Amino acid sequence: MKVLVATRRTQGRRDNDFNFCEEGELLIYGSECDAEAVDGHCGCRRALVGMTSGKATTTFLVQGSSALGFAGESCLY
Repeated sequence: MKVLVATRRTQGRRDNDFNFCEEGELLIYGSECDAEAVDGHCGCRRALVGMTSGKATTTFLVQGSSALGFAGESCLY
């Protein structure tokens, strides 16, 4: 299974990038402003939220779950 995790590797490619998550934190989709542009000042239209911290990031990557140490196991979060 593939999962989305926070990363700082690509921070700064866009002027309004931000990352308040821990490196490698599992991410989920959060809420977004209805009228927000994709590159708006809020950033919520392109941010994901950390499952542990509850904080947001605009930079993330796709990672195989086996790299996270639970391949072949049933995990509930």
